[in-house]
Amino acid sequence: MLFFLRTSIYCGLLCLWLVSLPVFSQGLGTLIELAKKNDPQWILGYAKFRESKELLPQAYSQLLPSIYFTNNANKVQQQLTNGTTQGPEQNYPSSSRGITLRQPIFKTKQILGVNLAAAQTEQASFNFKEESQQVTLRVVDAYFNLILAIDRKLFLNSQVELINLRLKAAIAGLRAGQGVRIDVDEAQAELSKLKADEIQINQSITIAKLQLEMLTGISNLDIPVLNKDKILTFIQSIPSVDLLFDLAKVNNPKFLGQKLDIEIAELLVKQAASGHHPSLELVAQATLTTGESSFFVTSRNNNKLIGIQLNVPLYSGGAVNSQIRQAIAKLEQAQAQLSISHNNLKTQIHKESNALREGNKRIEAIKEAINAAKQVVFSSQKGILAGIRSELDVIKNQNQLAQVEFDLSRAYYDLIGAYIKLHSNLGLLNEETVALLN
Repeated sequence: MLFFLRTSIYCGLLCLWLVSLPVFSQGLGTLIELAKKNDPQWILGYAKFRESKELLPQAYSQLLPSIYFTNNANKVQQQLTNGTTQGPEQNYPSSSRGITLRQPIFKTKQILGVNLAAAQTEQASFNFKEESQQVTLRVVDAYFNLILAIDRKLFLNSQVELINLRLKAAIAGLRAGQGVRIDVDEAQAELSKLKADEIQINQSITIAKLQLEMLTGISNLDIPVLNKDKILTFIQSIPSVDLLFDLAKVNNPKFLGQKLDIEIAELLVKQAASGHHPSLELVAQATLTTGESSFFVTSRNNNKLIGIQLNVPLYSGGAVNSQIRQAIAKLEQAQAQLSISHNNLKTQIHKESNALREGNKRIEAIKEAINAAKQVVFSSQKGILAGIRSELDVIKNQNQLAQVEFDLSRAYYDLIGAYIKLHSNLGLLNEETVALLN
């Protein structure tokens, strides 16, 4: 009861926190749905999940009755010898038909197998949930890589325009005897660098589009532009790292799956040790045999039996003990891996929650820097009228303003990225979350 109460409190706090976080532009949910129909990695994960669901019925079938029907047809060669007397060789047909029923009564290995299959099926469901989160992360990553690359392209175009103006102003100043050659050389060098940057940005746009196409199966997607004015950058409160970590420990599918690794390993140890245990089963059999002999031209034997069969293992060459040692080693591996995952999960939650806290402050700081940069541009323009600033100074200041504005765009994307990653670590990156974001 305490567990469910704590979980309800955590979820309530998180829902209150959700309403004050960034939201995506429309279209992201559609891309994710397309990816779930086309992405080979997600399709592979879904196929593995369906495969794992068959483990439990197969294990349970080992405890149910099994019925076998046999039908044999033989050709018999028979020659009777009595002392020195040898009878003639006889050839005659023989056949038998039978039906056998076996019902396990006590089989430790099979009973443990049902528990093992149940744990593996539950683990498969966690793995599939994690894969569903991963396909969302892949779409989001490609989506925002594309938008950020487009923003970088726009910023680069504005830089090229400003540098061209700077180059023209430097050349004009040099011709008028009011400038120096180094201003022209610096502007030309920056233009050459921007051309190299343009090649890299175009490659980034192409790769991001290709990633989205490979995920969704659709080329030339109409990607909505993120409206940064609708992003709520004021985060009133973020739950503490400890509270978020407690929430992650009961929701993160990857972590829950690794916790089941220990349960599975413990069952494997018990199952290996069951190789020393006896087994008991009910056997019922009915057979009908027909044939010939020296005494009877045609004979029919009708046999029926029912009984309890006890199997006691005595010696198997040391295989059972070896399997026990192997299972114990796997248990130790699972325990160590869970400890590593525990630490990594807490570190990631700490990292992403801090990124959200600091991201909001960073955006506010960049906005102040933009206002300051705009003021510098305005002052430089006034300085031209006063004769203390040149057109070249104004262009440099405008370029700095453009750089700060691009930093603001990147800060928005970083904030959203931290939000998505945190929800993935919390195990809450699902369809409902995406719908809320949209």
